[in-house]
Amino acid sequence: MNYAQKQAASMAWQHAHPLELVAISTIASLVIIAIIVLIRWLASSGAWQYHPGGASGFLKDECVRWAAILVPYLALTIAFKIYVYDLHPELNRPNIWIGFAVAAIVFRLVLRRLPFVKTMARHIDAARAQAKAVRS
Repeated sequence: MNYAQKQAASMAWQHAHPLELVAISTIASLVIIAIIVLIRWLASSGAWQYHPGGASGFLKDECVRWAAILVPYLALTIAFKIYVYDLHPELNRPNIWIGFAVAAIVFRLVLRRLPFVKTMARHIDAARAQAKAVRS
């Protein structure tokens, strides 16, 4: 099978199974987010004792901080993918995805500025700084 045939087969599968593409990418995104949160939490085990809520409070702050930033982003991504894959497959072009990526990055940066996200980030950063100061 040459490249053109592979590309045509891939596009045919995408057109035939748009919601499966959305489900696969959503599950992959959620797994990646969970792994990131777990690694960040475990890597900060020395700072748990300096966090106001201890280890569970640190984990809660990490989860909420990442969820507040990434869950709306994930919802936006799901909606966009349904729009492109299911409703308008003719828009499945690189220039459309580049525009979406730029908009998604801006959206994510705006979400990081939410007051409760900043508060949780300050708790986490303060606990890490205190743990670092004790080690030094």
